[in-house]
Amino acid sequence: MHKLGLGYTNYFNNKYKRFGSLFQGKYKYKPIKSTFDLLKVSVYVNCNTEIHNITKQKNWVWSSYLDYVDMRDGALCNKNEIYEEFRNINEIKKPKEYEKVCNELIPEIKAVKNLEKYGLE
Repeated sequence: MHKLGLGYTNYFNNKYKRFGSLFQGKYKYKPIKSTFDLLKVSVYVNCNTEIHNITKQKNWVWSSYLDYVDMRDGALCNKNEIYEEFRNINEIKKPKEYEKVCNELIPEIKAVKNLEKYGLE
């Protein structure tokens, strides 16, 4: 990731006759050890606009959220890995369950983001 970021930064700076960093801060990583961890990451990625108070995830067509809640028939994502967390639920009800989990996790993720902002996490 470092090499990729550095290469792109050099390219961009040369092209636009500028200098300095393009990206703010270091990236972080956390190992995904379970399907529930993967589910939380999916919620963060698909609901990012709502987490950061930009717009509701249902209004953001550029994420795969609409595919996961069956509001759009997209073929880009393989939803089976995420739906594995709902293995005891009927296939037809899995999109509604994903939507429910998103609605439950969004406030939790927002709270963690606020703690990070103040250096409390």
